[in-house]
Amino acid sequence: MKSYCGQPVGAVIGAFNGALKGTPATDLGAAIVRETLRRAGVAGHDVDSVTLGNVIQAGNRMNPARQAAVNGGLPVSRYP
Repeated sequence: MKSYCGQPVGAVIGAFNGALKGTPATDLGAAIVRETLRRAGVAGHDVDSVTLGNVIQAGNRMNPARQAAVNGGLPVSRYP
């Protein structure tokens, strides 16, 4: 088993009701996952675990970390 530590990638911080108000947190998370994979030069199928957090859970549906991981390029088979 190999471990990878990607460069820190974060989402932008916007203002309440600002330009990102219609963008779900899981979409921002997916963009972060994609960029982390790109910077690390790692394929999505090589990742076994993702840890992701966000401050406000309301409206994100279930398991936002899984949504962001899968939408960011990690295979669904790793996150059933």
